[in-house]
Amino acid sequence: FFNFSNTSNLVAKATLSSKEGLLIMNEHNAISNRSNLKLKYSITEGTKVRINEPTKKEIRGHLDLKYIYQNNRNWTYGANLKRSSDKSYLSKYNLSDGENVLNQNIFSEWDSLYNNISLDFFKFQSLSDEYLVSNLPFIRPSISYETNNLYNKNRKRNRSFKFSFNSISRKNNKDVDSIHFQNSTNKRYIFNGLFLKDFSVFNIDVYNKNGTSNNKSLLKFFPQLGLEAQYPLINYSNSSSFLIEPKVQLFISPDDYFNSKIRNEDSLELDLTSSNLFNNDRYSGNDRKESGTRLNYGILFKKINAKNQILSTSLGQTYNNNKQELFNKNSGFKNKRSELVGNIVYTDNTYDLSYDYRFSESFKLNRNDFTLQTKANNLGIRISYIQLKEFASITNNDTEQINYGFNYDLNQSWNINSYQLRDLAGATFSVPLRTNIGLQFINECTAIQFSYTRDRSYDVDIPAASNLSFNIKLFGF
Repeated sequence: FFNFSNTSNLVAKATLSSKEGLLIMNEHNAISNRSNLKLKYSITEGTKVRINEPTKKEIRGHLDLKYIYQNNRNWTYGANLKRSSDKSYLSKYNLSDGENVLNQNIFSEWDSLYNNISLDFFKFQSLSDEYLVSNLPFIRPSISYETNNLYNKNRKRNRSFKFSFNSISRKNNKDVDSIHFQNSTNKRYIFNGLFLKDFSVFNIDVYNKNGTSNNKSLLKFFPQLGLEAQYPLINYSNSSSFLIEPKVQLFISPDDYFNSKIRNEDSLELDLTSSNLFNNDRYSGNDRKESGTRLNYGILFKKINAKNQILSTSLGQTYNNNKQELFNKNSGFKNKRSELVGNIVYTDNTYDLSYDYRFSESFKLNRNDFTLQTKANNLGIRISYIQLKEFASITNNDTEQINYGFNYDLNQSWNINSYQLRDLAGATFSVPLRTNIGLQFINECTAIQFSYTRDRSYDVDIPAASNLSFNIKLFGF
């Protein structure tokens, strides 16, 4: 650990092994009143294994740069760049954060309560065979400008305007250039406890010929109107409060007939959950819009008592009069009515529990996402479980995994911890994918860690292995 000044330091690490030789890993940190720099990099002459290729040693390494700077005019500039010499390097040398794709992003933005301007460049590196290099986009750039009228105290309606420009290129020559305009207005009303909100959204999208299926430029107009109503009912007692709140949303818009002409770049992921049930558009980008007559409806229950115990649960469903492009059974949509989605959340001074679910109208559970964390005295326990029906997991038709572990404080500085990850899909008695047991000492400037890891997952260049490790880490800032 090299402390150059009160605002700059360097952590240098070196690992020497009989098979892989010398691995150098450095981390540089620098801060000021207006900037923050975190630079990590590593290099080695390590062994690289490839199918149908001879095993050989070659120079391998990675770069991880995070930098941000803000000037006195509220402009922010920065970069988030992470790149590896090859697909398996980060996992092989325990430098991975679990990514399948590495991002390289250079950005600039100016932000206030009423206006926002942003400029982004993105490039990606694939670490998985599931992502073909030729399909990865180079965004050069993405420009966005947003403004609203919240500064006007005499406004009759809330208004916002958004402009965005995207230019995307690929090695397979599937380039897209597009411009998007969105004008939104809304107004809220209260009638004897009934909350109402009406809103309108008008979109104009322009696509160059390289982004359409018929190789012709396209201009698209897409308006929509909406109305939202919710009626909270609250009951108070001496030690608690109880809330019941039904909520419904109605949206009306023309059918979107341009889906077959516009190549979908930014709206490929879609999954109905309790968190996006009341979104006016569940598509994430500009290339697809929810269209037709739609209805979102649900109910929320929430109870809070004097002991700071909070229990909340919700249940809801959505209806659409016509079929959307990506609305299918795997995403939670079937016919015109969706599956039922909801959640249960409980928190107090000891427990933190959340359960998110989705089931069909015949009460078949198709999605389960459960998380539990608890801390009592010196013992902390955490359990997480996820299950997705008809969502492929390696060789199985479903995804089902459980991750559980504990952390026990022996005293103020020493603790012992363990966790295990199991893939349960299609398994009667599943084999753990990863098991870890560790002993750790930590104070304000030093961390000492002993750990044993048994990893049964397999990747190219990374066979199943058991590892016993010892690490010392010195903290800067």
